[in-house]
Amino acid sequence: GKFWFLIAQLIAQIIEALTSNPEFTIHVTAWGAMPAATTTTSLTTILTTAAVTAGGAAAAATTAIQGQHPLDQKNVDQFNQAQQEAQNNIDNPDCQNFAAEHGIDMKAWHEKIANLHPWNGVKSTINRFAAGDFDVDDPEITDKQSVINTMKSKGATIKREFEDPGVMATTGYGGNVYFRPASFFFKWMTNPNGLNSRTIAHEALHALTGKGDTRLAAQLGLPKGAGSKEISAELVKRHCAPI
Repeated sequence: GKFWFLIAQLIAQIIEALTSNPEFTIHVTAWGAMPAATTTTSLTTILTTAAVTAGGAAAAATTAIQGQHPLDQKNVDQFNQAQQEAQNNIDNPDCQNFAAEHGIDMKAWHEKIANLHPWNGVKSTINRFAAGDFDVDDPEITDKQSVINTMKSKGATIKREFEDPGVMATTGYGGNVYFRPASFFFKWMTNPNGLNSRTIAHEALHALTGKGDTRLAAQLGLPKGAGSKEISAELVKRHCAPI
């Protein structure tokens, strides 16, 4: 079993190396996710259309900003399934009570989940200031301008943020959410990723409130110092998401 697991990891690394070439990625997207006729359309059209699927969560198409990288079709499918699960999960009566206790409008939460735009965070080179995935009003920030300048710097990209293996997703402006995608070694084997209903419900709260982890945790009644993990744990505890 260990031998085949190592082989699967090696295959995944080879695939990742190949798909890091933009030209190769375009062809994979065009062949795998789009009808053959669309291979003659522009790069922007291919990338934008690949990021959304009719009838799914991302069906509210948004024009790709330079540096945003779409999920491949398998990950889009996984997102759509997890998004529907998130919609069902937050209808739990305990979750509804939890939301009411902390000033979360259920209709607005549902709408935010429905209108999230998913992107591949591992490959998105968009600058974090342009993406807007940081909270300048975080009370732990003492020098706002310094933070803004850092986020504007060339090296401050979404892709670099995902070099931390613990980052599963981050939310930016306009409901754009950058996810750690799944690598499908086999049907039964994937890497830890952000494409699950718990993460989607969590990120939708960021999009709804406009707050980062520190301020959102405070709104949800969590103790000082609580962050992303505690928010997700609270969603599970209050039956807004599965374990």
